Amino acid sequence: MMELDKLRHERTQIVTECRLQLENIYCLYSPIRIRFQDNEKLFIEREWEKEVKRKPTIFNGKLFHVKTQEFLLHQLVFNTCMSSFKEWIGTKSDKFKKLFGQNRIIKPLSVGTMIVTADNKWIIGRRLKTYDFEGQYTLLAGYMDPDKDIVNSKPDPFFAIKREIEEETGINKNCDIGNITCLGLDGIDQPYLAFSTQLKMSYNELISNMPEEKEFKKFEAYQHERRSIENFIISNYKELTPHTLANMLMSHKVLE
Repeated sequence: MMELDKLRHERTQIVTECRLQLENIYCLYSPIRIRFQDNEKLFIEREWEKEVKRKPTIFNGKLFHVKTQEFLLHQLVFNTCMSSFKEWIGTKSDKFKKLFGQNRIIKPLSVGTMIVTADNKWIIGRRLKTYDFEGQYTLLAGYMDPDKDIVNSKPDPFFAIKREIEEETGINKNCDIGNITCLGLDGIDQPYLAFSTQLKMSYNELISNMPEEKEFKKFEAYQHERRSIENFIISNYKELTPHTLANMLMSHKVLE
């Protein structure tokens, strides 16, 4: 346990850790974007051009920017607005922060989940298609999308994680997904809601549904118990993305 505590301290930014349902997460939203000054816009465009040259397949999708977040009376509250991948790429560098201030950076809201199958296996895979962390171990995850994840006029993280599961595995989000619980929040500049999701199908049924456009090179399955999660973390922590490590540590803790 000491080694897990050390990894938690050194490699994660877990802000809130407790079981949360839909009624415990409240997302305010405005479609009005952050107004950048001309010099900020120029900086963002230059950073974006550099990224396009480095990775021509990069896509400027829409994001939710988290203006503020707080945890009060067992409720996690986000104040969000519209942003974009370009604005995040352009503002996330230390140089931008130094020139324009910490409060001007875009903080994209993302979700990810530990998947547990009906035959009690948890799964993980190496990313095949991603902006960064390609080839590293990750759980199913992705950025929340203002075009897809607004329900009843508000961002809905539970809907977003079901959408991500469907997109990345090919299963039916309305029929094949059972209980979903949010385990907490990781990240300050890149807020990430960590989930645990129970499927209604076995691991073999899951991999038989995998789409042709795979997000992962392959999935690996392990018995869903504290020891297997702990052993995997200790053996592979250098190859785990930071948010994946945080999610796995939270998942490990709730099995106590």
